[in-house]
Amino acid sequence: MMPRNAQFMPQLKHLIANNNNSAFVEVYSFAGYQSPQQALAAYQQYISGFGGYLQYQQAGVTIPGYEIYNGQTTAGGQVINWMAALKTTGNGVVGISSGANSATGNQYQSTVLNIINSLQ
Repeated sequence: MMPRNAQFMPQLKHLIANNNNSAFVEVYSFAGYQSPQQALAAYQQYISGFGGYLQYQQAGVTIPGYEIYNGQTTAGGQVINWMAALKTTGNGVVGISSGANSATGNQYQSTVLNIINSLQ
């Protein structure tokens, strides 16, 4: 999705970014949510509050049961390309997203794929 301050979106539990915030990994926990689509809708509502928008499509399901999404977030004059892996649990939806500012081109593409593919 994109780097932001976790105090404004409590579902964002951890944010790791490089020095210039052009690439990132985020960890989410959407307690009480029933599906990844519901979690993404909540994120879409959050980002629209900043004049941004979110586009995404489901890209598959991994062996451990995570649904994989490819997406793009546009906000504050930035375009962020990302992948997310979300999974429904007994407590809600959990997952990660990883991506980079579109200005980086495909510089971080293999890193993003390695992160998503490392889920167990």
